[in-house]
This record gives sequence, structure tokens and C-alpha cells, in this order.
Amino acid sequence: MTIEQTESRALRALRDLIESGRPLAYVHTAEERRITQLCRDAAQKYFTPPAPLWIWTITDGMRRDGAAAPAEHISKDPLSRAAPSSSS
Repeated sequence: MTIEQTESRALRALRDLIESGRPLAYVHTAEERRITQLCRDAAQKYFTPPAPLWIWTITDGMRRDGAAAPAEHISKDPLSRAAPSSSS
């Protein structure tokens, strides 16, 4: 089995996930670079115009792929901005 066959199978699985209509995918893997590249490829290949790709890491928090790391004052916790706090 070649690397191309493995990658095309992975890209096919990612395409199936995209076509299922799920707006968000969580991928837990030791192969961060590989899945990031697969997501970039899918964003370019399966969307017209290409879809923006957002990545969350524990070190940078949520950021758009290719954008600079967030400023220090922005929380890296994805739930910290999920609901407004009520300070009455």
C-alpha cells in the first residue's frame, strides 16, 4: 500500500464527513500536520469558493488557518466566550 492510497482514503473519509452536513469536526490524532493538510486540501477541493479553515490548539486557541496567533488577552479556552456572562 502506498502513501497516496492511504492519503486518498483519508481524504475520502473527510469528504464523507463534510458531505454529511456537520458544521464542526473534532479530530483527535497524533498526526496533527497530516490532518491539518488534509483539511486544507478538502477546503480547497470541495468548496467553491474555498472554505475558511479554523483550528483550535491548546497553545494558540481558536484561529483561522494562516492567521497569526491570537493576542495574549484573548482566552484560549473555547468555552470562555460560548455564553455571555450576566453581571447584574
